[in-house]
Amino acid sequence: MNETDTQKQIINISWKYNKNDGSYYPTMTLFDHASNEEQIIMLRNYNFNYMLTTERYCPGYHYLDGYHPCPYNNILNKDSYSQCFYCDKKQGFREAFLFQGQANEFMQEYLKQKHYIYLAYFEPGIIKVGTAAESRKYLRPIEQDALVYMFIAESDGFSIQDLEHTISKEIGITEAVNSSHKFRYLNQKPNIDKAKKLLMSNFDRIHDRYKGNEKFSSWIIEKPELVDLSGFVTYPEDEVYKVKNSEIDYLIGKFHAIRGRYTIFESNNTLLAIDERKIIGKYIKSYQDNYQYKVENKKSKHKDQLSMI
Repeated sequence: MNETDTQKQIINISWKYNKNDGSYYPTMTLFDHASNEEQIIMLRNYNFNYMLTTERYCPGYHYLDGYHPCPYNNILNKDSYSQCFYCDKKQGFREAFLFQGQANEFMQEYLKQKHYIYLAYFEPGIIKVGTAAESRKYLRPIEQDALVYMFIAESDGFSIQDLEHTISKEIGITEAVNSSHKFRYLNQKPNIDKAKKLLMSNFDRIHDRYKGNEKFSSWIIEKPELVDLSGFVTYPEDEVYKVKNSEIDYLIGKFHAIRGRYTIFESNNTLLAIDERKIIGKYIKSYQDNYQYKVENKKSKHKDQLSMI
């Protein structure tokens, strides 16, 4: 690895949850390879002034004893890669949870904890079914931009996906909402009354379908509670433009919001969005206070400016 002076690498962009007051904070986590320390940046009112490396490097992995930087500093040559092969195998999440393979020691502990099925509402009236581990119960939905949801069932991580897939197949509830769809509704606050009605009606269908099921009936939460996170996120009042691939080496401007996989910031009176998949793993090469992003067709609608995310 070259072309960097700071040795600071972006390893995460996400939310932190404060259990004491139930609040959420958008954050960026850097890893300083010189001091071998993590640095958490609170993003509200933060001014980015980063010139980034062209290449993305593996951000490492988590294990029982915490975070580990990638020992090989491997380059990630596709946006879809979040880790190199070595770190992906060390962490073991995809192998155990997604592919139902043999769980390593870390994933054994992870899957032993309680896992939840949730139903989430997305405008203009879509319901999604998903899962969240106990340790990420309060983070998983907001990371998905699922701002109104309810937990409807619980089991361990070894079993929970069976119910998730069964609900999707038999009840007809999607397991994924396209990120480009979410982006079209960035500026629209969820309709809470509509969300509650749709969530409860879908829960009632699930409850009626599986209340006598020998395997699933004991997993169902009899009285699920609606969770409303719509007050914790920012709804852009102006149009948001996607940063071009040719300009993702720059992250310069005032932080505005995290919404799903996108970090939104303001530069020269324009709201811009950058996909975290394109910058997590990059190193801060140097610092620069100003940059003029190229914005084409500035009056076009979101769907003309934003690609699939």
